[in-house]
Amino acid sequence: MPVAPGERLGPYEVVARVGAGGMGEVWRARDTRLDRSVAIKVLPAHLSADTHFRERFEREARTISALTHPHICTLYDVGNASGIDFLVMEYLEGESLADRLARGPMPIEEAMRVGIQVAEALDRAHNAGIVHRDVKPGNIFLTKSGAKLLDFGLAKLSVSGNSAPMMFSGATQQKPLTQEGAIVGTFQYMSPEQLEGAEADARSDIFAFGAVLYEIATGRRAFNGKTRTSVIAAIVSSQPTPISQLQPFTPPALDHVVDRCLVKDPADRWQSARDIAEELKWISEKGSQAGVAAPVTMRRKSRERLAWSIAAVLAVAMSGGSIAWLRRPALQPLPVVRVDLNLTPPLSNYLQGRPLAISPDGRRIAYVDVDSQSSRLFLRGLDRLGATELAGTDNARSAFFSPDGEWIAFVANGQLKKVSVSGGVPQLLTAETGVDGSWSDDGTILIASTGGIRRVSANGGRSDLLVPWDAKSGLTDHRIASLLPGGKAVLLCSMPAIGASPADQKIAVYDLKTRSFHVLRGGTNVRYLPSGHLLYVDHGSLFAVGFDPKTYAMTSNPVLIAQDVMTNGASGVAAFDVSKNGFLTYALGSVAAPMTRVVLVDRHGVATPIALPAHPYEHPRVSPDGKHLVMSIRAQTTDVWVYDFERGTLGRLTFTPTENETPIWSPDGRRVLFSSTREQHARTHYVRNFDGTGSDDPLVDTTEHSHVSAISPDGKTLLITQFTSGSGSDLLTWSPGGKPRPLLQTPFDERAARFSPDARWIAYSSTESGHTEVYVIPANGGGKWQVSTNGGVAPVWSRDGRELFYRNGNDMDVVEVTPGSSFAASVPRVLFSGEFQNLPRGDADYDVTPDGQHFVMLERDKETKPPPVILVANWLEELKSLTAAQADSTH
Repeated sequence: MPVAPGERLGPYEVVARVGAGGMGEVWRARDTRLDRSVAIKVLPAHLSADTHFRERFEREARTISALTHPHICTLYDVGNASGIDFLVMEYLEGESLADRLARGPMPIEEAMRVGIQVAEALDRAHNAGIVHRDVKPGNIFLTKSGAKLLDFGLAKLSVSGNSAPMMFSGATQQKPLTQEGAIVGTFQYMSPEQLEGAEADARSDIFAFGAVLYEIATGRRAFNGKTRTSVIAAIVSSQPTPISQLQPFTPPALDHVVDRCLVKDPADRWQSARDIAEELKWISEKGSQAGVAAPVTMRRKSRERLAWSIAAVLAVAMSGGSIAWLRRPALQPLPVVRVDLNLTPPLSNYLQGRPLAISPDGRRIAYVDVDSQSSRLFLRGLDRLGATELAGTDNARSAFFSPDGEWIAFVANGQLKKVSVSGGVPQLLTAETGVDGSWSDDGTILIASTGGIRRVSANGGRSDLLVPWDAKSGLTDHRIASLLPGGKAVLLCSMPAIGASPADQKIAVYDLKTRSFHVLRGGTNVRYLPSGHLLYVDHGSLFAVGFDPKTYAMTSNPVLIAQDVMTNGASGVAAFDVSKNGFLTYALGSVAAPMTRVVLVDRHGVATPIALPAHPYEHPRVSPDGKHLVMSIRAQTTDVWVYDFERGTLGRLTFTPTENETPIWSPDGRRVLFSSTREQHARTHYVRNFDGTGSDDPLVDTTEHSHVSAISPDGKTLLITQFTSGSGSDLLTWSPGGKPRPLLQTPFDERAARFSPDARWIAYSSTESGHTEVYVIPANGGGKWQVSTNGGVAPVWSRDGRELFYRNGNDMDVVEVTPGSSFAASVPRVLFSGEFQNLPRGDADYDVTPDGQHFVMLERDKETKPPPVILVANWLEELKSLTAAQADSTH
């Protein structure tokens, strides 16, 4: 029987077809009991009708369901509804390894990580007595949390000796490559014994894994040929070109691992996937210098003999040079070296937290990259040319290393997490987070949070307040914080008042014994150096000053280290960091937000530029009459500006040295409402005439960081998104004469709310399902509908209320809304796609014109170059010279 969207299979509501495998169709569905997305595989009728098959299928499916492993696609359920047999599996988002390899080989670090994960998954299956028999790139899926082995459609229970195929299959779109007959599997990755029709066991999977690992590292199949016969002949009788010949910087030991996987006789291969995983981990730890455990080929031996010969010649030559060196009268200090790291992908110029970090040993750089949709964390080994994305770090905004350099802590989605430098699933530490943090030698992490500096164990758990805000001394809104040597005092930056200009920030020390503050000087982003110096930024310049951590006294005048360090003018966040062994890294440039251009996009996705220069534009909103556009520009200060479509002019509406952002129009189009940090509150929301006349009239204060999101059509109710420390973002309502009241206050993130034009409904986005989706609730309460089905943010209503738009990655999706007293919407469809900006925090960075035919959107300015990231080696020698020159000039 056919399956269609909207149909129910037991508790599962079918949403959309994903694809087809060799053994049936795969559909995305919603588990109505747990409100989660799942994948359903519908079995072909001719198999379901076979009683013997169904009995064996159910028995073997129970065995597969026991394979609980982070890198194996999980089988949730087996069911029958209306005569349809189906499997229910984990729904995966990402891409297959086959699709990834279509773009070329993986960087070696990423290749090793995927190889380790797949080997561990195979080891788990083999220990359960299950042989996969179809290991190939198409059956490995790459997700944000790592690789997943799936599609056990040809698996067998090795303990039973029954070679008939199992029917368990993962949720991927596959081409029907599996051949019928005695040969079971995809022949390009089959072992010789499978091709000869012999029984397959775990070592057959190891052969296929070796072929996959070869392809990951080289981008080429291990065995190729123009015909099927020639491919089979290559598998049975030849060896592939060594990886190290195709990829010269590959660790030599990887050749040994792959060669042994691909040995023709199963008895001579690796005998367990666990051994392979351990070997790959060893190679990954040793890096490019990992040697060969045993000679592999005569060609390798020849290369090694040549290398040793060259080394011997160099040793003789250098011996004379060494004698000459020892005769020198004095050793010269090592030079200071500055290089542009040319990070790929580049460091983002959208600074929210601490975007750039260097490990204490100076071996690695961690940084935040922001594309048009999200931010994520990348890791670059300084012995490598490329960076690797760390899975599971979506919406990261701040990063810092553990003291041993093996972990990276980061802030994302209102939570503090940590991830190993070797990859893996990030671990949640606490939800009580702020903007920035530091990892102390005592195994605790300090977090700058609302109310003060909090301390949490690096193993996770609840935090405790370590440094409170101090209204008496005027030190509030603490930022960067770290323990000074001995752990008896905290070094931090602090605002003299909530909402003050970053230029007013103070560097201070908080004595934990006396519970008192000692203000040192102005500046932001302070770091303590073991050399007895403080490193800090002041108005975009990087300075160092002598400092005694025992007396809290500065022991010298500041010296200039670097100018034009990239700094967020609204928060004071600067992009720099320093290692313990003399490496300094910083980003150059004054822009601290992505440079964008305003474009008018039609319903087919065709963009027409609006004649405006590139700026860091945010939150464009079209006036009710369609004649004006209000938006904020994030520069040294963030201000609200108004663009006149008819005159082609752009005018500034706010003039304070603070954040003025998230503007919206009043229903009559005469006034603009916006959020600001200028008062003694976390946020105050103002209104003023859009033509610039009059003054800014305060509407409501909030005790937490918040944005004004929307105003009701009658102008009597505001929707506010409030970012609460420890609970993410919530939705509030406010009416004149009252106080803000919770509309949606949950452990999840709700934001970007909009009233429908008839004021009946409120659309918003929420993370309650585990993914960000768009929902609609009645404005007066009493129901909820999920509108998006596969992710969605930033909902915007058409002016007639008959359409609701939202962003889903690069897609602009739309649902048609049926007017009436009850909410009804069509199945979402993609209206157009394009790389237009959507801020990581989820606010709508676009708007719809009154006629519903165009969208005002922002696209990244292609002419704006990413900020250069400079690495300075041995910079402490330069600091010594600068300090000495300064001392001489004072005498």
